[in-house]
Amino acid sequence: MNKSYHPESQKFFNSKTGKNHRAWADAAAAYYRLIGGTNKKSAFEAMAAYYAKVNSGAIPAPVMLNSSQAVVTSSGTSPVQNSAGAAVGTGTYTVASNAVSNIRLPATVGAVSNSGTVTCTVTTTTARTAGQSDSKTVTFTVANGVITSISI
Repeated sequence: MNKSYHPESQKFFNSKTGKNHRAWADAAAAYYRLIGGTNKKSAFEAMAAYYAKVNSGAIPAPVMLNSSQAVVTSSGTSPVQNSAGAAVGTGTYTVASNAVSNIRLPATVGAVSNSGTVTCTVTTTTARTAGQSDSKTVTFTVANGVITSISI
């Protein structure tokens, strides 16, 4: 038998999964070295024991991420950009049930949608009415990730 155990474990996991899982084969080879060396089990018995433990959740399945995947942690942060690619702040992840459930912007950064409205105070600064204020509803026009106009 090959001393590296890699060819046997790769054949085993490829037959079980129907795919070429190099990470599985590497993990099984390491497990075989651990079990096979101490308990004198055959490669097949050791790999079957490993696969059974993965299926039961006793040990985690090996995972190889591709270049477009990442592991994130709740409360982790990442830069947030508008649709034009300009940085607008740093968002904080919330992870629930193994998925990002939301990304929060800091309190000093606001997200605005085209045609979105908000009621705000408008203060007059002309000499005749200086200091007077009134509550108005304003509507935003957003294009390419920036506010292009505000209508009162």
